[in-house]
Amino acid sequence: MTDRLACLTLDVEPDVPGNGGIQLFDDPGRFVWFRDTLRNAEAPLTAFVVMQHAERHALALAELAESGPLEFAIHSYSHDRNNTASHDEVRRARDVFVKLWGRTPEGYRAPYGLIDGDGLRTLMGEGFIYDSSIFPTLRIDEFGYNHLGYPRAPFIFTDGSRDLVEVPIAALRACRLIYSLSFVKLFGPATFHHLMRVFPLPDVVVVDFHPYDLYIDCIPHTFKPWKRFAHLRNASRAPEILVNMIETLRGQGYRFTSVGEVARRSAVSPSSRRVLVPR
Repeated sequence: MTDRLACLTLDVEPDVPGNGGIQLFDDPGRFVWFRDTLRNAEAPLTAFVVMQHAERHALALAELAESGPLEFAIHSYSHDRNNTASHDEVRRARDVFVKLWGRTPEGYRAPYGLIDGDGLRTLMGEGFIYDSSIFPTLRIDEFGYNHLGYPRAPFIFTDGSRDLVEVPIAALRACRLIYSLSFVKLFGPATFHHLMRVFPLPDVVVVDFHPYDLYIDCIPHTFKPWKRFAHLRNASRAPEILVNMIETLRGQGYRFTSVGEVARRSAVSPSSRRVLVPR
């Protein structure tokens, strides 16, 4: 890849675990703002959908698809942290996907970025083209993992004769700070503006956010004290910050596209690094 590509990705999951509600789709004002923001920014969206709740929000997703480029992918069936990419979870999600949209899914993102070798092999066996679960950083909370050894650029997981393109979430060079809406809210756009001068983003940037990131201060939550601070910092500015991130990337010469396009290009690129699926 020679040009710079950016992907906006939305993890379509309930605002509060268990109830299925998503204010971004249920509140007409929030929905119209979001639809018009994407349309005005001319930024395609890749929506990773928790398929257990997809039918409830099918009309809103269809309206988004009519207003601009929208790629659908899977964000598991039930968003169970202990069952993120099992055969049952993936197959149930795929079945609902085919029922709703009449085609087989190409992409997957595991809840909380918790994907392991068994999960990757399941995706390969079920015919997925790409995964976008890897946050190439170190996470130390209850969802902890160490992905510092993975590339920041798209790469290819291999298992025998089978391949799966991995399109990781954006991280700054060296420090591996994630460039997502939640992190930019926490540290502030000005901090990232200065950091990116020293620790630039990769040529392919995948921006991850959730509906609730846009209004976390307006919904019930039961965060631990430190996570409460992290989520609520700059919460009232979240819509403005998302627009700022889009403008920042476009100002740095990125062209917005879908994760699927990045995956297809990476699959045939001779420069794509190949990584063995972990055992």
